Amino acid sequence: MIKNINADQAKEEFDKGTEFIDVREYNEFVQVRIPGSKLIPMS
Repeated sequence: MIKNINADQAKEEFDKGTEFIDVREYNEFVQVRIPGSKLIPMS
């Protein structure tokens, strides 16, 4: 399910162990990312 959440909701989900998917490019991902997030670029 895709949904928009705010930072507080994201922190709650992170604390529960929810997996985060990052769809940005690799060069963006290596600069800043959520620890443990999985990179799956859209391109």
